[in-house]
Amino acid sequence: MEPILLLGKFLADHVERNFLDLMLRGTGRVAVAISLVLRRAQTGIVVDYAILIVLGTVVILSFFLLRGL
Repeated sequence: MEPILLLGKFLADHVERNFLDLMLRGTGRVAVAISLVLRRAQTGIVVDYAILIVLGTVVILSFFLLRGL
């Protein structure tokens, strides 16, 4: 076999199967885990969301003001 074919076979057999497939599966698992956590945070109460928005804004503004823009 030509060296380029051997390289292609190696990449397909090892890199694609072991590395890329695991990364894609891992990304899916992370998305599921995050959605399970965020599902608990969704209460449906608008006041809770408004308070979180205000608190987030205060944190961000404090960060920039203390850092000196």
